Amino acid sequence: MKLTNSLTGKISLGYITIAIISTVASVISLFILSNNKDIDKEISKNSVPALLLYKDLNGMNNELKRLCNSWIYTPNQIDKKSLKKLLNEDYLKLNNEITTIGNLSEDGQNKADLKKTQEFFNKMVVDATSISNRLSSDEDYADDSIVDLALISYDQKLLPMYNANDLLIKSAIKKYTDSLSTLQENKNTSYNFFYIVLISMLVIILVTGIISLSVSKKIIITPINQLKEVINKMGRGEITEISDDNREDEIGEMRKSMKSMISGFKFNTDFAIEIGKGNYDVNFNALSEKDNLGNALLEMRANLKLNAENESRRSWATNGIANMGELLRKNESNETELYDNIISSLVKYLNANQGGLFLLENDASTNEEYLELKSCYAYSRKKFLEKRIDLGVGLIGQCYIEQETIYLTEVPSGYITITSGLGDANPTVLVLVPLKVNNLIYGIIEIASFNMLERYHIDFIEKIAETIGSVISNVKTNQRTRKLLEDSQMQSEALRAQEEEMRQNMEELSATQEEMSRKEQDYLVIIEKLKGNQN
Repeated sequence: MKLTNSLTGKISLGYITIAIISTVASVISLFILSNNKDIDKEISKNSVPALLLYKDLNGMNNELKRLCNSWIYTPNQIDKKSLKKLLNEDYLKLNNEITTIGNLSEDGQNKADLKKTQEFFNKMVVDATSISNRLSSDEDYADDSIVDLALISYDQKLLPMYNANDLLIKSAIKKYTDSLSTLQENKNTSYNFFYIVLISMLVIILVTGIISLSVSKKIIITPINQLKEVINKMGRGEITEISDDNREDEIGEMRKSMKSMISGFKFNTDFAIEIGKGNYDVNFNALSEKDNLGNALLEMRANLKLNAENESRRSWATNGIANMGELLRKNESNETELYDNIISSLVKYLNANQGGLFLLENDASTNEEYLELKSCYAYSRKKFLEKRIDLGVGLIGQCYIEQETIYLTEVPSGYITITSGLGDANPTVLVLVPLKVNNLIYGIIEIASFNMLERYHIDFIEKIAETIGSVISNVKTNQRTRKLLEDSQMQSEALRAQEEEMRQNMEELSATQEEMSRKEQDYLVIIEKLKGNQN
């Protein structure tokens, strides 16, 4: 049996045919692409830049003539400014572009033409400058001799240069326009030939592929059976290994997909194990949008992670409340230390930057209530320098009146600044929480931070505020009790002093009475003696 009649021969013949066609087509394609690359290089490096430059030169040539004519015959300030800008700025830029493109050009004729038009422009610029200098003021236009010289310079020098330059520029524009058309035609012809070759190659490959397909069916049964066995095992819950296959056909892709699926199952299993260990940050991606198992695992992780975060937040809040309660119990006797510890501990626990504690006070002279800054932590200078804030004034006074938490993510500029190593800056967030107990406000807590505060942070501050308010209420009550006790003690001391004074007065009075009684007896004795003498 001939080799060409065998399965191997036919498959080999088909592959050889495809290889020969591919090689020929590739050689032709490379030749066409190389030729088109040269054409593109010619267009982009020489023809297009030169054509665009000559069009700019044509526009400047006409504009220079028009502006010089306007300068002499119909002078106006706009055209004069335009001519000055053209001579002092626009021409210098275009002159540099002429030099640059001339140096890069590989066309000797183009270099010569550019050099020649550059010379024309240089002379025209000199003539235009001479005209503008001659007629620089209204008095110059009134002098016919000066105007005549300017007209001579325009008619006999500038116009001939303009005409010669115009002829050269238009000739170059036509030359490069025709060159671009020719190059584009050559490029289109090459691409048309390339498409013909490509389509022919595809048709031959398609025919060869159809023939090869009818023969190749017999060599895919064994690998299909192998894949079937693997699928059956996976249907029973077994995860088995599949050997690598370097085939690049459909069977190879199926094996790769099966291998990827087995790897995905193992990955899902490992992922579930890590979730069971509490590692919610383990890297995992679903195999696709329709990967039900992977998406379910991701949703499970999200729910478990959310529950863990909520539990962590609850634990954080509980520990914070417990710590604050312990701090309040330890320092309740010393008000200054208590207030300082409250605000510093709260700012640190929230990982904030600044904080202030304002308490409600009463002005004894006016019997008016106000808020006073009792303690602050890491404060820089505030918009208000005094420690006293009247009720209803500013954000703090507003918080007192509304009796509700104020949470700002856009802090008014200049209200408060945080000093850091990079300088002073407005905080990212500002929180004002009233110290409310039984609908009574005892003060305001102010927290400022560069870090965003979440809702659970605010809830924590509000719960702490209730505890602080209760402690401050007790402190106020204790203050009043101590004041009453001190007043009572002072009154007792005063009474004891009065009693002592009365006792001393009584003793003095008794002594005086005794002295008076003694003197009275003496007087009686004297009187008795006098009476006896008289008898």
